[in-house]
Formats: sequence, structure tokens, C-alpha cells
Amino acid sequence: MKLLINVVITFLVYPIFLYAEDDLRNEILSSIENYIKCDNQNSKDIRSIQELLNKEYREIDIVLNEKSFMLGSGDAGRFSGVTEKYKIIINSLYLKRIESNKFKDELYLHEALRAIGLNDENYELTLLIMLAKEGLIDQTKLDQLLANFSLKQNFYYVYSKGSGTSIGGGGDEIALELKAMYILNLVKSNVTIEKLLKALKTPIEANSANYNEFHVKKIIRNGKIIVLVPTIIYKYIPTERTRIEFELKSIMDDIL
Repeated sequence: MKLLINVVITFLVYPIFLYAEDDLRNEILSSIENYIKCDNQNSKDIRSIQELLNKEYREIDIVLNEKSFMLGSGDAGRFSGVTEKYKIIINSLYLKRIESNKFKDELYLHEALRAIGLNDENYELTLLIMLAKEGLIDQTKLDQLLANFSLKQNFYYVYSKGSGTSIGGGGDEIALELKAMYILNLVKSNVTIEKLLKALKTPIEANSANYNEFHVKKIIRNGKIIVLVPTIIYKYIPTERTRIEFELKSIMDDIL
């Protein structure tokens, strides 16, 4: 009887899950195509990234995982991760939440860049492509910034406890959203290219190790400055978002 029930569930649920994967793959690939077709600028490096994506993005496989991803510490969930070349794992538990995120397309782009082997650990390539697509940065500044980042494809992946890859952190839509908003404000305020570069390179990560942490904080890890944000609070307590955004701005301004 138990075996029969399992068989019935498999036949009923698996096709639905499969269709969901197909729909999500089409949505992600369509989003990537918009970046490939973008011609708002003439940056050689941006064109190189577009050519790489155009050559390989159709090979990307999207897999839904019905269980929560766990970060390296094993303490918190994440939206997505790349486990191997051309393979993106999406946490199906978060699909509803990501629909309303205004930087959803940038998150998809981030994962696609990682899936084809580019280093987008701190969302730097994603955010520069976003600025180029929106025409918010001139070509001279764009080329100067891109010269500081590698465009070599590196397919060396390490997947441990669902932590993602050795070539790219991220996969948390809130960390990306907060960094994107900060970068956009910097660009609009016409900061120096040195400050913009430092902001792009500064990791902004989910503070997954401590659910009781309510504040943005700066730490030193392996000699590097890391900004940790309480993404759980930001996600589920809307009244705290303005405070968190202000704390992030204050800490990032101090770093710059």
C-alpha cells in the first residue's frame, strides 16, 4: 500500500515539478537574453561578456530543489547556487519571494555568469552590466572599472553543504538588493571612480551565522573587510528595512 501511494505521488507531483523547472528556465533565459541584446554602450569588456553568454547560456540547466539550501555554516537558507558548469540549483521554497524582488533579473544574471565560469563573487560584474544596460555610467568609467576584474572562465566548483561555488558567492537576493541600491546611489551622486571600485569589491553578505543579529556590521575575515547584513530581519520585518539600509550606507561610506 505504501509503495502504491509513493508511485501515485511520483506520477502526480513530478510532472508538475518538471513543468515548473521548464517555466523557470525559460524565464531565466529570457532575462539573460535581454542583457545579451543590450547595446546601450560600446564597452569592449561588456561585449565580451555578452558574447560568452550568447555562446553558452542555452546550455544552462535549471534544477528546482524543494529543500532549503544551507550555507557553508549550515545555519541559513539561500535562493540559489551553482554546483557545476551550466547547472543552477534554485530553492523552490523561495520562488514566491523572489517574484517581487526588483533585482530579480540581476540575480538571474549573477547565477548565469557563475554557471559559465565567470567570477562574480561580489556581484561586481552583474552590477556593472546593470549600470551599462540602464545607461547610468559612461563608457570611459565603465572600461576603467571593468579593467580591475577578470573575465577568464574558471570551471572549478566546490559544493559543500549547499554553499555554492568557489568562484562566486551570492545567491542571496537580499544581499544583492542592498548592494545594488547602494551602488545606484553612489553613481547618482557622482562619486570618484576609486570609491565606486572599492564599493564594488567590498563583499556584502547575509549574516547567516546568527539569527539574533539585528544590525549591519563590519568584520575582518582573512584580512579583508566584509559587511554582514541581517537578511532574515530585512526579509520578514518590513518596518526594519529603512534602518538596515541606513546602517549599511553608514558603514559602507565609512569604508570608502
